[in-house]
This record gives sequence, C-alpha cells and structure tokens, in this order.
Amino acid sequence: GPALTLQEARALKDYAALCTPKAVITAVEGAEFLPLMAEAATREGLHRASYADICQGDAYLLIGTDTDEEQPVLTSWIRRAARHKNAALVRIGGAESILDKGETINLSALPEDEEKALKTLAEAVEALKLKGGADFAGLAEGAGLDPEKMERAARLLAAASRPVALIGPGMPAEASFDAVKALNGGRYMLLFRGAGTAALLSVIEGAASLAAGREALRKEPSAGVIFVGTTPEEAGYTAADLAGRKYAVLSDRSSPLSEKAGVLMPLLPWTEKEGTMVSLEGRELTINRGPLSKKTGSHICAILASAALPLGAPIPSNPTAR
Repeated sequence: GPALTLQEARALKDYAALCTPKAVITAVEGAEFLPLMAEAATREGLHRASYADICQGDAYLLIGTDTDEEQPVLTSWIRRAARHKNAALVRIGGAESILDKGETINLSALPEDEEKALKTLAEAVEALKLKGGADFAGLAEGAGLDPEKMERAARLLAAASRPVALIGPGMPAEASFDAVKALNGGRYMLLFRGAGTAALLSVIEGAASLAAGREALRKEPSAGVIFVGTTPEEAGYTAADLAGRKYAVLSDRSSPLSEKAGVLMPLLPWTEKEGTMVSLEGRELTINRGPLSKKTGSHICAILASAALPLGAPIPSNPTAR
C-alpha cells in the first residue's frame, strides 16, 4: 500500500529478498508511474520541480492531473498564480477541475488523443523558441487539435520564464517528457497520490502493477498473498480472488476480508508513525509521531524483523517501533 515510510519500504525489500526471493511485489498505487520515472532518468537537463517552483511558476502544463482530488494544496497555489500573475494554464488529459473554470486551455478531451497532443505541443513550442513561429494549422490538423487553441497554448508556454509541468499517473512517458523538455527550465513534478508511494517505488526496484500480481497468482494456484499497508479490498481483491488461498494482512485498517485472513497484524496508523517519507518534490521529510490514540498496533519493520529472525535476517528496524 502507499502509506509506507522509507524504513518500512526497505524492511519489506530486505524481507522479500531473504525469505521470499521469487515473490512478485506489486504496488497498489504507483506502478503506473514507473515508465515515467524510467524515462525521466534518461533525460538530461530536466529538473524535478520544488514547491517553490509551483508557487513561483508563470505557466503550468497539466498532464493527466487531478489536483482537486489528490493534491488540493497545489490547486490552491496554481489558482493563486493564475489570479495574481496571470499564469497560463494548459491541460492535456486528466479530470475536469476547479482550474477549468478559469482560462485553462484544454487541448485533449479524449485519452486516445493525449500522446498526439503532447508531441504536437512540444514541437510547436520548440519551433517558437528556435524560429519564432510554426505551422500551427498543419501541426494541429495532423494531431486532430483545434489550431487556435494549440497556437495560444504554445505561445503562452514558450513565452513563460518559469513554467512547470505536472504529470499524473499512466501518461505516455516519452511524449510527456518531450513536452517537459520543450519548456524553459525543464521543470516537472510527478503527482503521486499516496504519501509513501515515491519512497516505495524508489526503494523497491521493479515493483509490478496490480495486474501483473494477479497474473502471477493465476499461474500459481498455490501461491499465498501478503497485503502490506493495505487491505485486500483496497488492493482490488474480492473473496472469489482469494478463495482457497492463504493470505496475511498487515494494515492499520480493518475490512471484512482482512478479518478472514490466516494472519492479521494491526499496524500503527499514519498519525502514530515515526520515520521519513519522500515528498512530491523528492525531499526526504521526517514524520513525527502525533497524539497517540488507544489503538495498539505494531511497526511493520518490527513485524518483518521478527518474522525473519530464524533466518538471521538483517532487517532494519525503526528504533521507535513498539
């Protein structure tokens, strides 16, 4: 699940390597970012945007985002920039939002048009920066876009001195970063939903999608399942999926399927954890334990370390675990 600290992600990785080396580790949320992260690693001259960049931006390229639902603070900052600095807003894909009530230019309303729109926009912006003009009508016709909207969007982004691209899950990686490269400064931010998703994906290389996990289970009828930091329902599993299988649940939340698990271990809720996490801008932040409730849970690091003791496991344990 996404609510993991860096320490928990490392403990899960070490436990899997020691005790279940052939296990398929799937991410409930975030696997759709893996192609984007891999593509970003191959690009030179691009920079992961900070929160300061978001606040100081004078243009925003929203690629498959849903900030209203997932990052409302970012919506507030972008609205403020649009209101006070006339910051340009260009959207390709994603959900309609409060931002669409302003002067947002929506280039692509259909998912199948997103890649074409991104590549065409990148080409137009590059042409404007290099030559001062472009064949907007020809480019728009080839991509099935509105020529007027595309020209306006390209000119606004090319003229911006501190533009930022915000990228949501599942967007075409190559086309998205072609668009980022065309922007002055090459600033981008991947909009993970869960607080611990970035940490999980950065620590556990090769984390698979839920679909890959289901396929692995289909091929191995006797394989068991361990749900870590999530419930079976949150991971999209039903009673039929788990019929006849042994499974364990390590979560701070309960659910009907969790109660039927062979092993059920309550975890500390997010507000009672201590450790570190990675923010959207890539910085490692400290989590301080908040007011303690009456819940009695364990820390995942301690649970995995105890489970691996017979094998002499060097599983890292959080010093504040209980």
